[in-house]
Amino acid sequence: MKHYFHGVVVPIVGVLSAHKTISQNSKQFYLNESFASWLTMLVFAGFSSTQNWYRVCLINSACFVAYYFIVLRTYGVSGIGNDFYVHITTTAIFTAVLIRKNELNLRSSFGLLSQAKIS
Repeated sequence: MKHYFHGVVVPIVGVLSAHKTISQNSKQFYLNESFASWLTMLVFAGFSSTQNWYRVCLINSACFVAYYFIVLRTYGVSGIGNDFYVHITTTAIFTAVLIRKNELNLRSSFGLLSQAKIS
């Protein structure tokens, strides 16, 4: 399941989170706790994913786009506050940078381990 968690569960939870946001208030957009927990899950799933960093970032970007279009369809561009865009952008940047750094650290530690075994 860990091989498919990031590609299957994270998008499903994103869509459910978007629909929960819409169901809370159909007139005004509010960020809720499900959105924050979904963003945390995106980062956690990115670290535990067995996929390359660019695939993780691609899945996260697709999830953000799907969430945005679901919310945009209901509230319109003017109905969504600036805090939404700040949270999405910050999470996307943190995810890309941290997961890439984690991948580099794992590669370098694996390289050090394989060199120690050879010596």
